[in-house]
Amino acid sequence: DRHLVRTSHQLLETRSLKLYLRTFDGRGIFAEHLAPLIAGHLADAVEVPVTVRLTQQVRGGITTTVTATGRAAA
Repeated sequence: DRHLVRTSHQLLETRSLKLYLRTFDGRGIFAEHLAPLIAGHLADAVEVPVTVRLTQQVRGGITTTVTATGRAAA
């Protein structure tokens, strides 16, 4: 179940989010570094804490899932 809790007047347009996420295509970055980076950027954009869960599959069938929470900059 996914829930949308509105705690801010700031919303992200789906297309804008998709375009933002596409900026990471082809970059050599691990999930452990990417999840907190995205969470921080999104939290700053909507001015509330944002939690990001990122699943990355690498060669050899190993799957890594990382969860990070970003806090809006003061």
